[in-house]
Amino acid sequence: MKALKEQDVSHELKIIPYWGIVDGKLERVYDLGTFPKAIGFVNAISVYSESKDHHPIIEVNYTKVKLRLFTWCKEALTQLDFDAASYFDFLYNDEV
Repeated sequence: MKALKEQDVSHELKIIPYWGIVDGKLERVYDLGTFPKAIGFVNAISVYSESKDHHPIIEVNYTKVKLRLFTWCKEALTQLDFDAASYFDFLYNDEV
């Protein structure tokens, strides 16, 4: 997996409009409405993340879940980050 160039990152962000770049990492906050739904969402993320061996930074604040993605071994954003973000959006849309 190679590091994405700035133009590739800009293109990918158009596909996942609720995500942004914060401190060089792909980031989004989801509001699940209830604490149990937030934890269920995190559990679903963990299954995907384990299967891909690609794990986001996760913060849970009651009903909100903040995810940050970055490919540490490349010290950059890669397609793996954007694929994960798209899948997490799919999971979220299935939850709410």
